[in-house]
Order: sequence, then structure tokens, then C-alpha cells
Amino acid sequence: MKSIRQKTINILPKKVKLFLSAIKLIIRKPRLIAHANKQYKQTSKPIYLLSFPRGGSSWVGSVLGMAKNVRYLREPITTAFFYHKKQSASVFSEAQCENWARYSNLITKALNAQLFLIDKVIPFPTQWQQPKESKTTVIKEVNPLIIKELVQHDINLAYLIRHPFSVAKSYKALGWNKANQFATRFSNQEIQLLLEKYPALLKKDYFYQIGFLQGFIEAKCRSESLDPIVYESLVENPLSEFSILFDKYHLEFDDVIKTHIKKTLSHSKPVTPGDFGLVRQQKELCSIKVSPKELNDFISTMQGYHAGFIHESPNRIAVYLKQIKVEYVDFEVGK
Repeated sequence: MKSIRQKTINILPKKVKLFLSAIKLIIRKPRLIAHANKQYKQTSKPIYLLSFPRGGSSWVGSVLGMAKNVRYLREPITTAFFYHKKQSASVFSEAQCENWARYSNLITKALNAQLFLIDKVIPFPTQWQQPKESKTTVIKEVNPLIIKELVQHDINLAYLIRHPFSVAKSYKALGWNKANQFATRFSNQEIQLLLEKYPALLKKDYFYQIGFLQGFIEAKCRSESLDPIVYESLVENPLSEFSILFDKYHLEFDDVIKTHIKKTLSHSKPVTPGDFGLVRQQKELCSIKVSPKELNDFISTMQGYHAGFIHESPNRIAVYLKQIKVEYVDFEVGK
């Protein structure tokens, strides 16, 4: 149940919400107000961690963002744009964007390491106290449909993927399982192109559509020569896999971060789909559990995932069609 305070905040105009978010950040670190919109000195080109929402990027981003030699921005473009748009979707193509000029400017602002005075965007405000101190900017974002725009920038682009069924269940648990998963993400022209090959796409169930969308996006990202980071592999061997990532991007992987990783995977019980916390049970995340009640939804998700992928890459194989770690269980997941 939402508190009265949260319900009150939810009905406020977006401009008021933005002001309150800035005030909250300034209260945490008052001196940041002097650095608003300043460009910070960067050691190297930014690291841009990209994923589909509910794909595990909050956890991965928070780990990368803890390094001593970085400044971390958590969804700066998505969050800032939220205060200036009508639609609720965070994943959309350039053609469907309400104001692409504003959105593109936010991308530039993030890549230039400018300070966003938005509380949720700056989890570690101490990192932003010294603009002249040279550090690497780490940006975590959740709109992979703008991949064509992103690859034009001089950045270290990392694409994170998670099993489509895990994402689908999380969406459903949060009430994001709309009957049409394409209307707010693609323009009418783009949808018509999809329907030319898949005429029944919009008549398919939610699980098929969300699976299709993830396969479609994975293929688009891989067509840009991006080898994805597989979330389940990262969870299964976190210290070794994160060590590789930190070395690749010349980030400091110290004992504090290693301890933090272990703590975030130490939850004693399974976490329900849709939970936004960063502490999970490691064993639970390494495989996909499917109960008899979920079997049809699982099959529909994977059929859609395969169809979406081959639409863009007919000569390749989607990641989760090669290495699906699935356990068929006799109990309801989360019980």
C-alpha cells in the first residue's frame, strides 16, 4: 500500500515533482547546487550500460557505479524526460518520441558528464562534488530502441540482457502487461512494417508480444556488433565476470565492491517478480523456474522472442535459444 505522502506526490504536476527531486538531492549534498549543469572532467569516454527495463541494469549499474574512479548517472535521460512528456513508456523508437530534440539533448548532456539535479539520477552524490577531478562517467539507461543513435557517439556501449520470461513476469507483476506492447513504443509506420510480416502480432497475448519485443531489440543491438552481457551468467559467477568488466573499462575493482556484490546476492528467500530492491537470492537468479501454471505463458514468451529475433536477424540464433537454463517445478514460483 502506498503511503499518503506518496499518493500526494503522485498527483502533483510534473514540474513540481522535478523541483522536489532537486531539493531532495540538494538537502543530501548542498554544495551540488553550485555545480548544476557544469561539465565535469572525464578520464575517458563514457561507459553506457544499456538494457531493457527489468533486465537487471539497476544492480549491474550500481556495482559499476561504486568504483572510486567513476561518476554514476542512473537513468538520467529516462528520468529527466519523464518530467516533460505525456506518455509513460520508457522504451520507444526515435520516430515515436514526443520530442526527439529534447531527448537527444539529454543524451548529449549525460555523455558530457553534466550534473542532473534529480535525486534518483545521482545515487552517489559525493562523486559529483569536484567537477575538475577527472573520472569516468558511467550511465545506466533502459531504452535500447535508440541503439542507432547511441552507436554514433564515441562511448563504451555495453548491452545487458536477461531471460525474456523473467522480464515478462516482472512486467506483469507491476501491471505493465498492456494488451498492446507496441503502440507507445513504435510509430504507426513502424508497426505496419511489423504487421506486413506478422499480421496477427497485435492479436497475440501479452507474453508473446513482450517476448517478440525483447528478441527484436536483441537482434537490433547485435546487428551493431554488440555482444550482450548475459545477466544470469553475471549472477552465477559475479566476482569473475565483474572483474572482467572492470578490467575492460579500466575501473577500480576493490574489496568494498566485492563485499557489496556478495551482500546483494545474499537474500535468504526468493524475491517476488516486480520487486525493485537490489538484494536477491543468487541461486534463484541463475535459472528460470517454470511451474505448470506458467508453462503456457513461458512457451508463448519464447515463441515471441524467437519470432522477434529472426525478424531482424534470420541467420543468427538468439542468446536464450542457445543457453536456456530452465527448471520445471511443481510449486508456484515465489511461494
